[in-house]
Amino acid sequence: MTYLSQELLLLEADFQIKIRQAMIESALNVVGETPSGNTDKDTKRKTLGVAILNTPGSHEIEFRRAVAALGTITSASSDASVKTAIDSVFSDIAGVKGV
Repeated sequence: MTYLSQELLLLEADFQIKIRQAMIESALNVVGETPSGNTDKDTKRKTLGVAILNTPGSHEIEFRRAVAALGTITSASSDASVKTAIDSVFSDIAGVKGV
């Protein structure tokens, strides 16, 4: 997917809706996770999860850009594929290093 295609994808309503819903689902899962023993990782992921649940639009652009940059997701992608993409970038967006 070209950079131009990625930028245009960010504007598509179906893509935006899928990203938002997958973010909320991932945030619910992260907030309910059993601690891993890595306090820094757990804190950063839960902080992001709570922020998303409190204000879903607050981090939407970061997730849209990150998923678009993967180059594998489009508006036509399945919900499961979008959720997998969101899960794959969640720790990165939370600022977790070395995971």
